[in-house]
Amino acid sequence: MVEYPTGPGEAACSLFVYNKEYAAVVTWAKAGPKEISFYHSDWQFDAGQPVSVAVRVGESWLGAPAAQNPPHLMALAVQGHLSVPVNQPVDDLLRNAARITVQLADHEASIDVDRPKMPVLLAAVDRCRANLK
Repeated sequence: MVEYPTGPGEAACSLFVYNKEYAAVVTWAKAGPKEISFYHSDWQFDAGQPVSVAVRVGESWLGAPAAQNPPHLMALAVQGHLSVPVNQPVDDLLRNAARITVQLADHEASIDVDRPKMPVLLAAVDRCRANLK
């Protein structure tokens, strides 16, 4: 868990979940979740490339119910990094999740979540967010 500046007078708090291959970073602004980012050194996206993805936290897909199942979100990609804007609460989903998954057109990547540690990590996120401007 880390707090860092994101712009003039703005800051964010991020929670990192990772394994040897992938990393997922959930970032909150003061008002709520801002994005989930995924990292993998083997990914090679063009800078600023939009990528359609599906994101699952535990058993729940993020995004509004859609005709397609699962719902797809637009991520912004840069080399080995995908950034997915989040417009819904994820705290309870993270608290109960066993893994976080990003599904791309040709494969999916999952990161296991340490469920016993998650309540402590989310409490740290809440403390961090309480200090944001």
